[in-house]
Amino acid sequence: MSWKLFLDDNRDPKTKDFTLASSYKSAVSLVLKRGCPIFVAFDWDLGEDESGLDFANWLISKDKAECGKYFPEEFSFECHSSDAEGKASIEKVMSEYLSRKRNR
Repeated sequence: MSWKLFLDDNRDPKTKDFTLASSYKSAVSLVLKRGCPIFVAFDWDLGEDESGLDFANWLISKDKAECGKYFPEEFSFECHSSDAEGKASIEKVMSEYLSRKRNR
């Protein structure tokens, strides 16, 4: 089943086709239950010790552990954070990983 994840501790998704996770732990729990989403909308600041970047790194490690077969073919993401540095960090980590993975 394909699904979309919206990771943010303060905002709600603008459309109803997203599943909201308001923390790193709830995002990990959802992914472990439902499998990898086809789309993730990241926020940087989650109001806790872990950030959106921590979740991005967790997703990447999960994909690596499954020999690059965890992310669906159509996987994509965006980062809607208002923290410019945090947003850039998430975009860099995810874009670089996906680019390397798709160019193999």
